[in-house]
Amino acid sequence: MISWLVAGAVCGLLLGWIARGLVAPAGEGGGPPPGETAPLVRAFEHLNEGVLVVDEEGMVRAMNSAARRLLRLDAKDDLELPASIEEVAGRELDAAVSVAAGGAALMPVEVRRGDYGQTFAVIVGPAGRARRFIVIEDLSEISSVDERRRDFVANASHELQTPIAALVGMLELLEEAEGEYAEDLLRRCQKKVDSLSVLTRDLIGLARAQDEGSSPNSRSLKLGEVCESVIEDHLEGAEGKGLKLALELSCNEEVITDPVMLATVLGNLVENAIWYTDEGGVTVRVLQREGPGAIIEVADTGSGISPEILPRVFERFFRGDPARSRASGGSGLGLAIVRNLVGRMGGRVALSSTLGEGSTFQVELPMDPAHPLEGAGQALQGP
Repeated sequence: MISWLVAGAVCGLLLGWIARGLVAPAGEGGGPPPGETAPLVRAFEHLNEGVLVVDEEGMVRAMNSAARRLLRLDAKDDLELPASIEEVAGRELDAAVSVAAGGAALMPVEVRRGDYGQTFAVIVGPAGRARRFIVIEDLSEISSVDERRRDFVANASHELQTPIAALVGMLELLEEAEGEYAEDLLRRCQKKVDSLSVLTRDLIGLARAQDEGSSPNSRSLKLGEVCESVIEDHLEGAEGKGLKLALELSCNEEVITDPVMLATVLGNLVENAIWYTDEGGVTVRVLQREGPGAIIEVADTGSGISPEILPRVFERFFRGDPARSRASGGSGLGLAIVRNLVGRMGGRVALSSTLGEGSTFQVELPMDPAHPLEGAGQALQGP
């Protein structure tokens, strides 16, 4: 919300001007006429918050540059002041100003500006000579983060509730079960517990991947060595399905990055590829660098991904084949973790897929995280 220091500073400056006779208090004569508001505006040019000065008739007399930027008025060269609040800022903000002006002094009011999907905090205060000042702050990014957080909590709660409810039901049946039926229930309970373990692990992993407060622990490493370690960890799972898991090194680039983050990214991609591949195999490739970043591919000969859902595969909890994903004990968070971790390392990830033929995930990392790639953190279609 708008800093009380900002609102207090505006009020303090105006009260100081009133005391010195530069601005007349409401209902008194003297001071500059209502049109002379330039000194008011110039005083607030250094603020990131928007400041508007409104006369006793509700007409905007002046505003600082931040207000023009926040209200997207830079392109409106034909806008002349004085103008109504609605004309300058829209109906929603006009209504919010009325609410804020009628309430307690300096109480912020939050308003959404539908045309641009913006959310503002609004404070209204006295500016002398029956005028008012309006301070606005753009909360759009904060509002967007809050909305994503609420969606995440709702989705996570749903994902946790399903296996927990099934587990509770099976445990109740187990109290009276005997013999093979009891053994079957125990196996199913264990499977649900494993699913919950994977989900909680991935929830923690995603939270860490999205934590901007922690910095990657980067060091110099050879990509080939990390890939070899990941393949070794997943070789048993691939062989258990009769699949070939191979590594192809066109080069062995040395980059500066976080080894744990990179191993997690490649591990998630290889694990995902193995699960969705029934015949053939999975290949991890370190490609010869042609652009600014080092490139690693994870390609499979699996079922492929439908073009309709291709743009959504990196979303949290998204499952292209829900039944198959849940059967694997997957959380639906693996690729979301991949995208976030690659972004934290300053890289980007791309996906190309042909239904019935397989998919290829391409991770491109900067040689040095101090120089992230253009579009870092984006998930693109097609390498």
